[in-house]
Amino acid sequence: RGKFYPQLNYLVKVNTPRAVMAETKKAFKKLPNLEQAITALSNLKGVGTTMASALLAAASPENAPFMADECLMAIPEIEGIDYTTKEYLNFVQHIQTTVERLNKQ
Repeated sequence: RGKFYPQLNYLVKVNTPRAVMAETKKAFKKLPNLEQAITALSNLKGVGTTMASALLAAASPENAPFMADECLMAIPEIEGIDYTTKEYLNFVQHIQTTVERLNKQ
């Protein structure tokens, strides 16, 4: 699933270690504000919303679910997959609602 971008590997490697450290620190400090955290990570070349969600999920799984295609497709209210921050935030809202409902049971 997902889209294959042949240039993605090259783009990610173009980022300097200093840039990666700076943007990841900036993003992690923005948590739990996912929109701002994704914006910070997206400053890195080759990092879009989906990859940013993977990084944030590793750093803060209680706040940031990974935007996997299979998870998106399992939510009836989400039509199609467009890999945008808006779509990710909608996905997060659905996940949080489900978690709250399950925790009440």
